[in-house]
Amino acid sequence: VEEKKDEVVIALEKRISENEWDADAWTKLVSYAQKLGIDRSRGQFERAVTKYPTCARFWLAYASAELKAKNNSHVEKLFRRCLLECHSVDLWRFYLHYVKEKLKSKENTIQREEVMRAFETALDDVAQDLDSAPIWTDYIAYLNRNTSDANIVDRGTRITLLRKVYQRAIVVPMNGLEGIWKHYEAFENETDKLLAQERMIPMNAPKFHAARAVYRERKQRYEGIARTGLARPMAQDAMGDDLMRQVKLWKRLLGYERSNSQRLSKEEWNKRMGLTYGQCLLNLRYVPDLWHEAALFHQEVGQSEESERVYEAGVKANPGSVVLRLAFASFMEERGQLEEANGLYEAALEYFSDAEGPGATQDAESKKSRVTLLYVQYMLFSRRAFGVDRARKVFIRAGKSPLVTHHMYAASAMMEYFVSKDARVARNIFELGLKKFNEPEYARKYVELLMHLNEDNNTRVLFERVLNRAKERAAELARQDEETGEDETRKYEMDVAGLWEDFIAFEALCGDMNVVSKLEERRDDALPSTAQSGLMRVICRFRYGDLWPCTSAELETARVVAREESAFAQQAGAGGGAGGAGGDAT
Repeated sequence: VEEKKDEVVIALEKRISENEWDADAWTKLVSYAQKLGIDRSRGQFERAVTKYPTCARFWLAYASAELKAKNNSHVEKLFRRCLLECHSVDLWRFYLHYVKEKLKSKENTIQREEVMRAFETALDDVAQDLDSAPIWTDYIAYLNRNTSDANIVDRGTRITLLRKVYQRAIVVPMNGLEGIWKHYEAFENETDKLLAQERMIPMNAPKFHAARAVYRERKQRYEGIARTGLARPMAQDAMGDDLMRQVKLWKRLLGYERSNSQRLSKEEWNKRMGLTYGQCLLNLRYVPDLWHEAALFHQEVGQSEESERVYEAGVKANPGSVVLRLAFASFMEERGQLEEANGLYEAALEYFSDAEGPGATQDAESKKSRVTLLYVQYMLFSRRAFGVDRARKVFIRAGKSPLVTHHMYAASAMMEYFVSKDARVARNIFELGLKKFNEPEYARKYVELLMHLNEDNNTRVLFERVLNRAKERAAELARQDEETGEDETRKYEMDVAGLWEDFIAFEALCGDMNVVSKLEERRDDALPSTAQSGLMRVICRFRYGDLWPCTSAELETARVVAREESAFAQQAGAGGGAGGAGGDAT
């Protein structure tokens, strides 16, 4: 039997090695681990709770196995690791059972106080849970059993203890609320029927009815939410349909809880919202948007330390989320914790720049984009927080990285121009970047600077320089495309087309129409695939922003004619030159 179990474990481990997020395999592995004995299964349990640190049932199975072997110290270590992270009624009930059993041998007064503290700790975490009724009823039952001895607690104190717990429970909109109310009515009637009928029940009935009404609405919002599912990351490029559905359902629930339809006190509402966000993030642990939303909520209600804790946990769960890291850094900067914010930028750069670390799994272009963006934002943060000299040091450091793209140089140059008011330094940085990058987008940023400086001749010279370099680059890409079968030339030419449009627009603004016409002809010669003719050329020449010199019908007609003329010209060229067009042009 033992050998058969081991074979099953081996098979499950194989499935997990092929798909590390195989939820079914992990669930079955934990189930089998419970049958193997803790000494043989502790490794499997540890792997499971490490992979799914917010899965309460995995922690519960692990703790149960340790308790079965009477490894109390191990059990208590597990409680410290999971109770406040999992927000689970089942885990808390297991913990409370453990505490009561452990304290059986202590004197009644000491035992009662410690157990009551344990119940209060549990309720402080999950009192507002939709399924928290078992903890409330366990607490009431415990007080009934352990406060009935007059030598320990006098009758008045006992009644006060029970009444307070009952009255706290009957305002929680949860499953089992009706039963708790009935027990409360019976308790008050048995204690003092006259007081119950004249004061206690009439005073608390409206609160109960309000909680019951909210419970019905609340329960509807929970429908469809997979509260016990296993969290798994989003796909790199999109969120799956099931995950998207869960996000929408949780958003709906969070929106409802935000409305505070029960008119809770600020303290109680904060607790309910905190629990709802906490439980939402158990299953949607890999959705950065929800971590940010939770952190913002705590910030809004004045719980900055909790907001910081949420951001820390969110980044730990989603280390590859640049936007979450930047949101955390921005939060710390706004609080004036500049060195801490600086550390967050450094940690992000280390994560994404490490050639062998966890951030190294991205594709090359994605990695460059992330690292460059982080350096740009780090530089701008450094300028805001510590001054321009510190920002320049970040730029110099970034320039030594093989992962940084032209965006870093453009950002640094524009920072020098607008912040330091030093056009000379800005131009030097652009020139330095031109030696490394042959990107039309970068050239356009440089042109933008020169136009700010009103240097018309230098602007024209720059246009000619970068367009000549672009022509050489396009020829190089064309040769590569012939070898690889790809179409990088087409993509590059589309970028260069924007540079030509900028040049033409510049001359229309600063030059004369003869120059504009010649530039249009040069553009068409350089980029036949984007050539414009007929009315379409006139339309493009005289449009301004989103203002067009034609109706939508005229624009569509011009586009159709231009496409046909372009196709005709290409056919004529393939047939032996311009003479092939003949008299068929009409």
